Amino acid sequence: MKIFLCIIGLLVEVVIPILGQCTPSKTRVSGSYSNGRRICSGDLILSENFDSLNQNLWNHELTVDGNGNGEFQEYVNDRSVSFIENGKLVIQPKVVGDVPLKNGYFNPVQSARMTTAGRFAFTYGILETRAKLPAGDWLWPAIWLLAQNNNYGGYPHSGEIDLMESRGNKNLIAWTKNIGPEEVAATVHFGQNYDLTDLSSLAHNKPGFDNDFHLYKLTWTPDYIAFSVDGKEIGRVTPPAGGFYELGHLTGNNPFRFGTKMAPFDRDFYILLNVAVGGTSNYFPDKCINPGGKPWKSTSKQAARDFWNGRSQWRPTWNEGTRQSAMQVDYVKVWAL
Repeated sequence: MKIFLCIIGLLVEVVIPILGQCTPSKTRVSGSYSNGRRICSGDLILSENFDSLNQNLWNHELTVDGNGNGEFQEYVNDRSVSFIENGKLVIQPKVVGDVPLKNGYFNPVQSARMTTAGRFAFTYGILETRAKLPAGDWLWPAIWLLAQNNNYGGYPHSGEIDLMESRGNKNLIAWTKNIGPEEVAATVHFGQNYDLTDLSSLAHNKPGFDNDFHLYKLTWTPDYIAFSVDGKEIGRVTPPAGGFYELGHLTGNNPFRFGTKMAPFDRDFYILLNVAVGGTSNYFPDKCINPGGKPWKSTSKQAARDFWNGRSQWRPTWNEGTRQSAMQVDYVKVWAL
């Protein structure tokens, strides 16, 4: 009996305190979906398994203006474009054709850009998602993060983290390599202009990221940002003592001078999932090699119209009526550091 009581005493004194222990986390969470909860190290703070389309978590942006890249799609909130199928989120671009102009813009395709803005944002943590990418000429899938508040100024001063972006063209050649769905990029943008603040890491995998689901992971800490694909780290960004201002060789006024060395990546960011189409930002280079060519020039004043007029080139590659041209997302999860 005495031995039994001793064992019970040990359980009370040792095991129970351990079970109730909370190691404070460096992760911060904000937004209506966060519920102001206490964050402990290792906590699963977001678990989206897409059993249903949770519109308390996800916003659908409604835009026709090209989203800063001169893109050709209209972003809509429509269940024929974004929906749940077999426990997966599906973003399925839909050709709508030669429709009337909206606010002066011509958008021959509808797609979806879903975000957690205002509902779930975090600073530091581990973000993982499992997704299958689309295949089809000029499709541009992305899983990424933007600053919840522009604490350091307008874009790109307050930062962007691209966990994954890719191109849907199966046979797109540029810079002497295939830059279609055989390649995914993980990138950060920051500082004074878009072009000079781009740090990229690439992963290559044949027969392609469109053939199956792959794991994309962001590890974001007060010291570095690391990206991995299928458990293999593909790139790490570690700013020096002078922060991203020094890392990016920026000049002039330092917009990050009141932040930490991780500024602008020391504030809350929200998650975005989208499939864009084309654009004039030269993400699809004019000098690329593609079967049938590229129907528009990035300098064209009617690029979306040129894209539509060249539909005989790209539309057959989408294999409409199937899920080939859709991005499918199995889950999105975030853990506290």
